[in-house]
Amino acid sequence: EHLPLEIGISRQFTFSSGLARMSVIAKKLHSPDFLVLCKGAPERVEELCLAASLPLDYSSRLAELAMAGYRVVALAGKVLKANFLKVQRMTREEAEQDLTFLGFLVMQVHPPMSSHDPHVY
Repeated sequence: EHLPLEIGISRQFTFSSGLARMSVIAKKLHSPDFLVLCKGAPERVEELCLAASLPLDYSSRLAELAMAGYRVVALAGKVLKANFLKVQRMTREEAEQDLTFLGFLVMQVHPPMSSHDPHVY
């Protein structure tokens, strides 16, 4: 029987406004490896990524999306070959280094609805 993908979070590095990002260390059921997954401000996540994983037009594409009014979050990650004890003792800095850029999450933000006309955005 084909079961859905099951992933458990083993460790969480909560959002920090100073760092402008958050990360988790997760493990897919029956996989020997862990995954580090990070999301945050594109300028901050970029600093954590391997240069080879970043598109050449990273900055210009980000600027283009921001100028068009989109909210942009950068996503990055890596496979972590470690055991559970090492994961629990790992510092945030160790977990969040040498990430691979996975892409931008692009969201359209609508202004709040007017209290006078519920059909106006």
